[in-house]
Amino acid sequence: MPWRGAGLAIPMFSVRSEADIGVGEFLDLKLLVDWAVESGFHLVQLLPVNDTSVHGMWWDSYPYSSLSVFALHPLYLRVQALSESIPEEIKQEIERARVQLDGKPPGLHHNGSLEEIASDKRHSFVILLFNSSQDVDYEATMAAKLSIAYKIFALEKDLILNLSSFLEFFSDNQDWLKPYAAFCFLRDFFETSDHSQWGLFSNFSRDKLEKLVSIDRLHYDTICFHYYIQFHLHRQLSEAAEYARKKGVVLKGDLPIGVDRNSVDTWVYPNLFRMNTSTGAPPDYFDKNGQNWGFPTYNWEEMSKDNYAWWRARLTQMGKYFTAYRIDHILGFFRIWELPDHAMTGLVGKFRPSIPLSQEELEREGIWDFDRLSRPYILQEVLKDKFGASWNVIASNFMNEYQKDRYEVIVVV
Repeated sequence: MPWRGAGLAIPMFSVRSEADIGVGEFLDLKLLVDWAVESGFHLVQLLPVNDTSVHGMWWDSYPYSSLSVFALHPLYLRVQALSESIPEEIKQEIERARVQLDGKPPGLHHNGSLEEIASDKRHSFVILLFNSSQDVDYEATMAAKLSIAYKIFALEKDLILNLSSFLEFFSDNQDWLKPYAAFCFLRDFFETSDHSQWGLFSNFSRDKLEKLVSIDRLHYDTICFHYYIQFHLHRQLSEAAEYARKKGVVLKGDLPIGVDRNSVDTWVYPNLFRMNTSTGAPPDYFDKNGQNWGFPTYNWEEMSKDNYAWWRARLTQMGKYFTAYRIDHILGFFRIWELPDHAMTGLVGKFRPSIPLSQEELEREGIWDFDRLSRPYILQEVLKDKFGASWNVIASNFMNEYQKDRYEVIVVV
């Protein structure tokens, strides 16, 4: 029989513990796995955990707008685990940040640790409500973690960057890690992720990349810092994932359907995306104007030329941590609501790809009034009802009478 199991879905930032700084961290997943085992659950599903640091502000807290489909989010780093010999002054800075960014909302304080709450059966479900309702100061948390991490990096970079485990990680991941580090450096240097504003570096090339990440560059430490962060994020999530496997809990990831227009992936592989389009959803009961998500749609024809190598690499990367994963908006693999990039809402889109029906096919089904289906159906009586005595002014100035007593709006381009 197919495997079946019950579980829970939760944002990574909501998995709080006494040890974290401002937000749930990858190592907190071990506590959540323990709680799942005690509660009889066999699956923990997370929202996306990829880096979304596009704007450098709280907008980046949206987990479905990826800066990179390979890099993990520095937000979920546990800085205390970066080194076994953190100086006392940095430990004190970590503790101050932990207290300042704790984020407990009024009325929901709890004196016990997450382990204590999890061991108390009365809190089996309260724990999730408690943690998911805490405030997260996204910008302050990111700033604190990166500042502390850089201080630790400066002390131990020569040691870490020469470890065999780091060198192995770098060798296995350099195809995406180098462009990611270069992108982060250029984003901060130009103060924008819009790579069309990067002058000489707007158009990606491997030659430019190798010069950017070269060891003889003045900014080489900055490049290595991004390697360092991703290395530790990889280690921490891998530790949590292995713990879940040993406990018999399926750790399930989430694969967003889109990537941000100003992302590493659109910079490195612009040919894989239809950059003059936007992804969204058609009008429906949820939103009469449809939705515009802002992501460029995929150029599936181009992707097929190398047997979808980008997708294969993306799925392989997720498979390092997750036993299963949800594919967000999976219908988008077969058809997507595509909008022009200048659209504000989802009203002017169309499905792509779409298979048109021929006139002969429609006629075989007894459908013959094609104008009724494909042209505006504004009757004179409707205009009179809506505009009263002014209907004639409206009709003569803004409409075309394409058939007796039937009108369509004049479109001015």
